[in-house]
Amino acid sequence: MTAVAVSPAASRPARPLRLAAAGGAVLLTIVLLAAGAVQRWEASAATALLRLVGVDTWSEDAVVRIVVDGHPEVGGLPAGGYEAGGFTIAPSCSVSLFLAPLLLAAAALLVGRRARGVDVGRALLVVAPLVVALSQLRYVVTGLLIRHQGQDRGFSLAHVLIGSVISTVGLAGGLVLFLWLVLGSPRRRGSGSTPHPRPNHA
Repeated sequence: MTAVAVSPAASRPARPLRLAAAGGAVLLTIVLLAAGAVQRWEASAATALLRLVGVDTWSEDAVVRIVVDGHPEVGGLPAGGYEAGGFTIAPSCSVSLFLAPLLLAAAALLVGRRARGVDVGRALLVVAPLVVALSQLRYVVTGLLIRHQGQDRGFSLAHVLIGSVISTVGLAGGLVLFLWLVLGSPRRRGSGSTPHPRPNHA
């Protein structure tokens, strides 16, 4: 008999599983962008965090209400009344817009063959909670500024700060960190190995 030469080859990816995971990531992106429940959850979570730092606040649907002045000089206001401000978590400023690029990037990597599915999943598990935490930080900063600077000035300052700094860092930084964890880390670059050919047997 004659031996067959064995040529080194990388193992083939589980293509159907990768495509199913990519489709799931796209579907989750659509759900996050379309579901109003996300903004309601964000408002509840932001209210809980603001209370921890001493802000008198509550949530109504996707609106975070904040007591700006507990003793306003407003005619006709009953004793113990208050003046409340706050902000609405609109879809355009929701954490969904932070998570959507990550999920779409994950889907693209899964459809292609440059990254292992395990690496993509691990990177999502690391970056997604950081993005959610940073998004909540935006709301806490907004609430604190409204509480201490008043509705108009506080919200204006928060809008500028969040729009120019926190949102930019969160969106761009999160996406860069995700791609680095999947494609650019030293472990990922050094993980490739060349399989050794097996000896021929007569």
